[in-house]
Amino acid sequence: MSDAVDSQAGTSAKGGQGGPARVESSLSGSLYMRLDEGSQVGAARRAVVLLARRLGLGETAVGTAALAVTEVSKNMLQHAGGGELSLWWTPTAPQEPTLEVLAIDSGPGMADVERCFTDGYSTAGTPGTGLGAVRRAACDLDVYAPSGGGTVIWFRLGPKGDAEAGSAGEFANGAVCVPMPGEEAVGDAWALCETGGGATAMVADGLGHGPIAAEASRSALTYFCDHCKEDVESILEGMAPGLARTRGAAVGAARWEGGRVRFAGVGNIAAVIEQPGGERRHLVSHHGTLGHSGGRSQNTRAFEAELTPEALLILHSDGINTRWQLSDYPGLIRRHPGVVAGVLHRDFRRRRDDSTVLVVGGNGRREVTGEVTGGVTGGVTGGGTWHRG
Repeated sequence: MSDAVDSQAGTSAKGGQGGPARVESSLSGSLYMRLDEGSQVGAARRAVVLLARRLGLGETAVGTAALAVTEVSKNMLQHAGGGELSLWWTPTAPQEPTLEVLAIDSGPGMADVERCFTDGYSTAGTPGTGLGAVRRAACDLDVYAPSGGGTVIWFRLGPKGDAEAGSAGEFANGAVCVPMPGEEAVGDAWALCETGGGATAMVADGLGHGPIAAEASRSALTYFCDHCKEDVESILEGMAPGLARTRGAAVGAARWEGGRVRFAGVGNIAAVIEQPGGERRHLVSHHGTLGHSGGRSQNTRAFEAELTPEALLILHSDGINTRWQLSDYPGLIRRHPGVVAGVLHRDFRRRRDDSTVLVVGGNGRREVTGEVTGGVTGGVTGGGTWHRG
């Protein structure tokens, strides 16, 4: 059976005077589904139709979204025997709402990405129009599909189904947020607030699992969205009293502005800066559970680090094994952050906990040309309309 999670609660987005330029979060809307059999394709299609209508998309855009998700789901089942769908949408963004989709599998990958997205090409005796339909529907599209290494496809769908809809900010992000197997409520949460020439990202992991953990992470997320223009230390200090009325949470918040990142964390939230040359920097999170300090003041002191515009900032909960190395995936650092999040979650998720990965990078989006571009690096074929660096 599919494992589906739908977070529907909206989040406020005050962020101080003037309001943020863009806010995305796991509580503004997300969906996760596991696909293992053909009957689940219909369930995925119905879920996406429902989400698209909640966004206020017109019927043409709703139909386009349904077609794209149907085709990418069928492709996973046909070529990989199944996979995962992760979706999130941005109803609080200042531009028209968009729906972002991650299709993740552990199948054979693609020997030739461009041919796989060309109508009429198939390796399974089908008409070969599925991925071509996804490309035509998407505002933006990116793929990481090394031969023998599985496939992750990220794409954005907007109200017009073309390049006119898309992220207008200076930063791009992608996330996967999934409950522990057997639970419906997600005990983790994530958010990104872009404003004032920078972006502030947060991941929260409520203590434990299920609804009680979700209550804690929701408290952290609601406070963050109301105060995301503040310094990261002030954000953590301010949300602690609210978390004291819950089981508490591990929380990490990072502000990327100019060539520096400032990170404050309490509890087991990992924060890593990845540079294109292979250099990486781990940022320190303090021990403890935010909101539960036994009456003592908690250390929320922030740490700073430099980074280049081509870098990635990666935050994740302890539901992700920390032994990953982005350098083990040639070319991945130049893919869309959503693709990076999908690969890390697929390969390093711990099955005994809620798991969240949030990846933030500079917005390298360029005009969609209709081609799935990219090159071969180290024997890995990459593709997409995305370009970084």
